[in-house]
Amino acid sequence: MKNTKLIEFDYEKCKAGAKAVYRNGDAVQVIVIPERPHKNYPIVSIDNDGEARTHTIKGLYNKSGQSGLDLLLEVEEEVEPELFVNVYDNLQTGHIFKNLEEALQRKLVDSATTYKLVKVNQ
Repeated sequence: MKNTKLIEFDYEKCKAGAKAVYRNGDAVQVIVIPERPHKNYPIVSIDNDGEARTHTIKGLYNKSGQSGLDLLLEVEEEVEPELFVNVYDNLQTGHIFKNLEEALQRKLVDSATTYKLVKVNQ
């Protein structure tokens, strides 16, 4: 299972294919460093409307503070799925469920205890 998260902008990762977005969630269409970049704002981003914005090498729109127009990277990471099991009074177990709600709904008796399975060895 994959989970998407936002991380601080890194130009090298962006060049390698990581997707850039603005901090406010808007999409970035193009990221470039012009042939003759501005000294303090060498990165140019272009949004869906074709509007160009300049950024520091760290992706900041404004060096003096955080802005919704700062660049971030969207990266995917593998996430272990959560699994649950019902354990009954006689220590018998039932099926393994992919979510807590289903495990609770599928208890055979009310006295069963539902546990989240945790991976302890790699």
